[in-house]
Amino acid sequence: LNARIWGVPVQAKAKLSNFTDPLLEASLTSTLSLAVLQGILKDKLKIILPGTLKGEGKLFLSLQNKFSSVGSLKINGYLDFLKADLKLEKINSPFAEISGRMEFSQDQLKSQGLQFKYQEVPYQLSGALTNFKAPQVKLGLSSKDLVLESNFILENKLLNFSQCKGRYLKSEFSFTGGLDTADSSNLAADIDGNLNLDLADLKILFAKSWKQLEKINPQDGLVLSVDIGF
Repeated sequence: LNARIWGVPVQAKAKLSNFTDPLLEASLTSTLSLAVLQGILKDKLKIILPGTLKGEGKLFLSLQNKFSSVGSLKINGYLDFLKADLKLEKINSPFAEISGRMEFSQDQLKSQGLQFKYQEVPYQLSGALTNFKAPQVKLGLSSKDLVLESNFILENKLLNFSQCKGRYLKSEFSFTGGLDTADSSNLAADIDGNLNLDLADLKILFAKSWKQLEKINPQDGLVLSVDIGF
């Protein structure tokens, strides 16, 4: 069955089974503009993304509903990004050439490996977001120089990190703690962390002032324990 929903062409299938206790199963597929999809999320579903999406995507949506049970509607599906671009409002450079699959259900978003470029550097992102009312996030991000793993919860504008650890170049870091974002002009933080710094990385991180840093002969490592509160 071919149809148009909110102006978007879709291919639909539906099946009704067990007439004594009817079960409706339906699926929709569509290849569509991500700008159009963003408009539908905003206008029809009141979901506002903090940025601008461009490019194309392939959407699959599955619905299942048992008429005899209130609240039995199940929704899941996925969106394949086809070399999309995302420009966030407060970040100067866009996330470019996004490709990969984002799976979703009524209470979760997850991906096994979205690929994208940021400032021409390739990255891979995986993870899951569960419980949209009080989001619980498990995140993995990697590139040639960076490996990051993080678990955090966002509730009432309070960001709590149960784990955040990784490596940048040859230096390793980890921290836990909280960040109160209720007042963006006056953030409050309580963070404990460790940094195992390979001093040779300073040559890359501070290339412009390297001649001054060479005087301290940074060749070994430095381990720092950090406790930040403000």
